[in-house]
Amino acid sequence: WGLRDNAVLVGLVGRLDPVKDHPAFLAAAARVRHVFPKIRFVVIGDGPQDYLEKLQGMTAGLGLYDAVRWEHDRQDIRQVYNALDILCLSSKGEGFPNVIAEAMACAVPCAATRVGDVPLIIGETGRIVQPENAAELSEALIELISFAPEKPRILGEKAAQRIRTYFGVDNLIQETMLVLKATVEKK
Repeated sequence: WGLRDNAVLVGLVGRLDPVKDHPAFLAAAARVRHVFPKIRFVVIGDGPQDYLEKLQGMTAGLGLYDAVRWEHDRQDIRQVYNALDILCLSSKGEGFPNVIAEAMACAVPCAATRVGDVPLIIGETGRIVQPENAAELSEALIELISFAPEKPRILGEKAAQRIRTYFGVDNLIQETMLVLKATVEKK
């Protein structure tokens, strides 16, 4: 995306839908940019053109036009995650947000809203905030960005380990076998 190697990049990956609360993300981004003027953001996802235009207008109104890049859905999502320093999820509601697990598997720390299984997925490897609270979301992002350069890398490595341990294929097989065994024993 033409960024310098030392530029911090925060990404939001998700369809353009009001439930994803892009306005809260943009408001948080504006607050973060006051602290870190060189920070950059990328929003990846598709949705209705009129909603995209509304969000882009909000971006300009917040003074973020040159700091936010809008991208359509990408097939090279692993490369996208690996380009990010932090993934942000600003949703008002989720079940098991795959973007969190995918980013963590790529050793990217996350700042996310407390929706669905987010606390279970992230554990202590990122920051979790209340939904629809741009101020709290910006504080979480600022905290992650402010860490010494090695801390986000350490959090990212812990995040990847957490995904492998609790959500990997081996764990899935083991947990499925336990459920099947308990079901058979009940009969």
